[in-house]
Amino acid sequence: MGALASASHVRGRYDQAIELFVEQERICREIGDWDQLAYALTNQGAALFEQRDVGRAMTLNREAAEVARATGNKRVLAFILGNEATILMARREFDQAMTLLEEQERISRELGDMDALQFSLGRQATILGIARRDTERVMSLLKEQERICRDCGSRLGLAAAIYEQGGVYGLMGRPLKALCCWLKAYWIVSRHGYVAKARVLRRNLLRQVALLPLFTAICWIEAVVRLLVRESAPWSRK
Repeated sequence: MGALASASHVRGRYDQAIELFVEQERICREIGDWDQLAYALTNQGAALFEQRDVGRAMTLNREAAEVARATGNKRVLAFILGNEATILMARREFDQAMTLLEEQERISRELGDMDALQFSLGRQATILGIARRDTERVMSLLKEQERICRDCGSRLGLAAAIYEQGGVYGLMGRPLKALCCWLKAYWIVSRHGYVAKARVLRRNLLRQVALLPLFTAICWIEAVVRLLVRESAPWSRK
């Protein structure tokens, strides 16, 4: 049930995903599977967040965190902390979000949970970039996230790390480098079936290209063609 719901979520079918996660929640409560219940709750929250229902998303994530803390399952808790931090970031509650992300990072390093770790590093980088404009620290976190994602095969995390690096290059006044990063990120998510994410990245990419002067845009297109001819997809190991 959870796998079907997650597949619907990835494809952007959020109503269907929510229905399946609700059914998963019901079953887990009946059989007393508390770990999967926590996942069902936080995943419902993630789908609701995509539909801009931030209030219900936060309520479900906090209930999920309570369940995970009660059972003592740190791996589940780390996953939930990342989702809750993302909601707080959308509400611009950056200090609270950073506290949760630092807890997620600590737990993830302790458990060797590389996927949760890369997620935490990426979100911390986003907060530092927004709140403090500390480009050196941000790039360091994103490079570590990228390395971890290549090692553990997290394609969505890899795309996020590369996309956010593009944002840093943009702040540094390097638009061609930024756009190449954004294109790589788009290619990863579209190639591996992340339909909803690909749609968002494509829209953002086209918007950025449209803002470029004509000569710069032509140079960027030429650079992209050379990149694609030289390497099919060197940023993804899987």
